[in-house]
Amino acid sequence: MRLLLSVLAVIAVALLVTLPQLEPRKVLQQEPEPAPLGEGYAGVDVCKRCHARETEAWERSPHGLHATPRAEPAGGADGAIGSSWMQAYIKRDLRGYHRIQARCYDLREERWRSVVTVLQAIRGPRPGEPAITTTALADRSFEIDCAGCHASGPRLRIDPATQQMRSSWRDLAIDCEACHGPGAAHAQAWSRLDDGASLAPLNRLPARTATAVCGRCHGGPPAVGDYDPADAVHFVGLLEEGPHVRPDGTPVGQMYQYAAFLRSPCHLEGGLACTDCHAVHGPGLKPQPHADAMCVRCHETYASHAHTHHAMDGPGARCTACHMPPLFEGLLGHQRDHRIGVPLPASPYVANACTKCHADKPPRWADRAWRRWWGTPPAQTLDAIQGVRLGRDGDPQARDLLRAAKAHADPWFRVAAAYHLRDPESIADDALPEVRMAAVRVAEHVRDVEVLKRLMRDGHAAIRAAAGMALWKLGHEDVTSTDDRRILARQERERTTVRVRLARELVAAGAWEEALAHLEAALAYRPDAPDAWRRLAEVYEALGRQAEARAARARAHALRTLGGGR
Repeated sequence: MRLLLSVLAVIAVALLVTLPQLEPRKVLQQEPEPAPLGEGYAGVDVCKRCHARETEAWERSPHGLHATPRAEPAGGADGAIGSSWMQAYIKRDLRGYHRIQARCYDLREERWRSVVTVLQAIRGPRPGEPAITTTALADRSFEIDCAGCHASGPRLRIDPATQQMRSSWRDLAIDCEACHGPGAAHAQAWSRLDDGASLAPLNRLPARTATAVCGRCHGGPPAVGDYDPADAVHFVGLLEEGPHVRPDGTPVGQMYQYAAFLRSPCHLEGGLACTDCHAVHGPGLKPQPHADAMCVRCHETYASHAHTHHAMDGPGARCTACHMPPLFEGLLGHQRDHRIGVPLPASPYVANACTKCHADKPPRWADRAWRRWWGTPPAQTLDAIQGVRLGRDGDPQARDLLRAAKAHADPWFRVAAAYHLRDPESIADDALPEVRMAAVRVAEHVRDVEVLKRLMRDGHAAIRAAAGMALWKLGHEDVTSTDDRRILARQERERTTVRVRLARELVAAGAWEEALAHLEAALAYRPDAPDAWRRLAEVYEALGRQAEARAARARAHALRTLGGGR
């Protein structure tokens, strides 16, 4: 798994905790100069004129407190990131990059910790992957790994003459327009008592789209720094199989809630969205009359001892104790499983809620109780878990189990089965976009051109564009539209080849400023790409920026001479 996962994890913003003792909007003295608001953006102060109550609640939420420092690191810092359980600090180096500092502050225990130790604990065991080290961490930066989700309105560019990073952002807090989209037209319209430019309330969006607004950051990489919230309808998250997840798909270490929530029957069948439980502007969950109120509004018959088999006034009877347990190891052990699933102690290969609480009991004890209370465990799920486990070992006995798993109600099992069977065909027409996006990855891996061509006709723009890029890499024609490629480039910010190809099309159309933004972002991630520098020189020249054009052209020539990457 890319280091991006780990660095993002250091400064993950938990939704359930706030720090009311902090003064909102406080910043460190050396905070970088904020970026211009950008076209269409109004800024928090403008929002507050009409939405004072919402803004004040936001200011004390994890998103609003995201940049509020709790401690002062030795040697100072240019910014603080994190507001719930851990706070990291960034400082600009001589090359203009903001580096995560070696020490982070544990807000729960009020003490300093080593960032490398924290990262390694968060990431969990990764068979075959090198351990995180101080040297490896120093090779990356806040701009590259974190700013997409841990800053509002980030813009990344490399100065062609000096090779300095010139990063900027509206705010290190997660501001109003990071979720609601550009609000300048909305504010101007209401100043004229004209409601024609109203922003759509996020709680009125369909469940999938509303959840995607959160999932753009709470879904893990690819992070999406310049992805307008109005485009959430185009978002496709990731369902990944690999050593970073157990054979049932739950993470070993850091958890990104969106990927788990996508698998939840509450979301898939019941239309549950993040905002049904979480306060939109303030901290934590929405106020409820009792601990299980959110669940029993749909599952009233389960609020009984006959279902829980635990004392109704004790913690073991709470819905979340069994269905959203904190299964994750390391320093993020407090994060709850957003699959909202069922504990399954019958399988020895997955973590389960029963022995999480009853740590002194073996899984077979929990399995016997499960069978006594609820009958036979779901055979299809147990077979799917076993199939994935055997598939990872290359055991031929996995094939029949995996074939059956292709029809599982849980989309992750469908993805894992297609991955191990090398069968993108089986999921190319799946109802869930995340599963069809996985079909693109599997089809590219096995070089299944016909499936990729079919996926280029998908109803989802990001899937069409991803399939087109896969075909292009395999030497086939990519006829993706410029609009589709825009969506993919904005959603998957590290895919520099997508941005460079898009910039070439924009140059041909004379859209110089848009091409410039994509090339600058691409080179921030891949500064050794001579073709990107050459095209950047063309754009600078067209915009009359001759000195920068000469520097970019010289950089492209130097990289070609040295045999630099594409």
